[in-house]
Amino acid sequence: MHRTAAAFAAALAAACSSAPAPRPPEPSASARAAAAPPAVDEGAMDPSADPCDDFYQYACGGWMKANPIPPDKSRWTRSFDTVNERNQLLLRDILEKDAAGQDDPADPYAKKAGDFYATCMDEQKAETASLQTLKDRLAAIDAVKDPKQIARLVGEMHLTGTRGFFIFRSIQDAKDARQVIGLADQGGLGLPDRDYYLKTDPASDSLRRQYVAHVARTLRLLGTPAAVARRDARRLLQFETALAESSMTLVAQRDPNAVYHKMTVRE
Repeated sequence: MHRTAAAFAAALAAACSSAPAPRPPEPSASARAAAAPPAVDEGAMDPSADPCDDFYQYACGGWMKANPIPPDKSRWTRSFDTVNERNQLLLRDILEKDAAGQDDPADPYAKKAGDFYATCMDEQKAETASLQTLKDRLAAIDAVKDPKQIARLVGEMHLTGTRGFFIFRSIQDAKDARQVIGLADQGGLGLPDRDYYLKTDPASDSLRRQYVAHVARTLRLLGTPAAVARRDARRLLQFETALAESSMTLVAQRDPNAVYHKMTVRE
């Protein structure tokens, strides 16, 4: 049975690979078998598991045992997360060299990238200039008096990377890959997903109470009186819950036609 499952895994891996480009006649089957790397990484498998009961454990159990999820991660996969982690380390090395003046002279953007990275890593500046920027932002919010001012402020926030109420970014047109278009998408929730606001189980109720307490503490740090901070935190949860009720579920968003409503700027 294990041999059958291994053969199935090998066939699956072959089926998922990219189709090869036209090439000269293939060598014999025996020569290919001797030269090609194994289609299945047996070290990633757990042969002690019964593939008829738990094929995932049988196919991946060895890798999972050797690569536990890091404490600061919610998941850890071989195909994406480990590759991303390695890429982040490579990018950090490049940026640190650029910031230290060891940039590649052939790269016209190296100095800009290095300067940008150095600015972000300047902790002293974060405690001074960045704090003043935050105070200016908060003062602009306090100054809002009517809907038109809200709309103007939200637009300014989006231009600086703060996504209020919704998400707007550039993407490939899903029905015309030659075009890059603007995308307006639902957003504005402080918790990860709409279900965090709408589920009624004890765990969700507890999480929302902790969220309100966190928001209240944040407001206190900004100088808001305790009673006002608690009131505003509860009001914020009510507002975000209303946004959540108007949001599509993750399942509904999987339908590409349900999230594609192309229109002109005038429309």
